[in-house]
Amino acid sequence: MRAFIAGATGATGQVFVPEAQRAGLELVVQVRPKSATKYSGPPAPRLFELSDPAALDEAMSGCDVAISMVGTMRKRFGSGDTYQVSDIDSAQQLVDSAKRVGVKRFILLGALGTSTVPGPYYDAKRAAEAIVVNSGLVYTLVRPSALHRDGRDGALPGWMASAEAMPELADQLKNVLPIPVRVVARAMVRIARDNLHRNAIVLGRDLWPLGVPF
Repeated sequence: MRAFIAGATGATGQVFVPEAQRAGLELVVQVRPKSATKYSGPPAPRLFELSDPAALDEAMSGCDVAISMVGTMRKRFGSGDTYQVSDIDSAQQLVDSAKRVGVKRFILLGALGTSTVPGPYYDAKRAAEAIVVNSGLVYTLVRPSALHRDGRDGALPGWMASAEAMPELADQLKNVLPIPVRVVARAMVRIARDNLHRNAIVLGRDLWPLGVPF
């Protein structure tokens, strides 16, 4: 499977790329020129802005799936990022290119709370998701809770594992508690590689079992 990756220099993208290669995916990795020093590869990146449709179409041609982990936070606004550019415009640019070159599948990394939480951050997430859902592409919307790096290798914390005796409670906990970046990255790899969760929203309860090591 050949996958186009946007957002490879972000917290999830930096973990996703090596995990995807470990799982056997062939990657085409787009990196913004100003972010090139944040990406170490392999594979070698394609350096261009998503606002360059010719470069985007050339890079995405022949891919089976487009995966976007693009996003920003208010603290990055000083460097020129905005919710409009990073979340909404990027989703539209990627969807438009996918449709032009025949990519049929789109996976978007979002955030838990997108359906209900108010505020500019979630407004942008909602707008980006709407672009993907209404695109006509087969989509998966990934909505993890807060991401963290703590060294866990895909195993549930012991106290959470003990809650498995109460499935409804366990599912709710898995949806809302912080989740390791590596678990989310591995789950997204499996969703792409194994064609899982088509036209679906994926929450923490779905990510944890897919986030075990390859």
